[in-house]
Amino acid sequence: MAIEQKKVNPASNVYTALLAAACLAVFSTAVYVTIICYNQYETIFKVVKP
Repeated sequence: MAIEQKKVNPASNVYTALLAAACLAVFSTAVYVTIICYNQYETIFKVVKP
């Protein structure tokens, strides 16, 4: 049985790059919020009482 190779559509690579950029943006935002919360409240997962 021969395995057929698919031709790669150049547009699919663009969509993959956009998806990677979107994931990186979400991850970066989560890291930023975590750092800011830790610096401001000195905790990440605990609810701070006023």
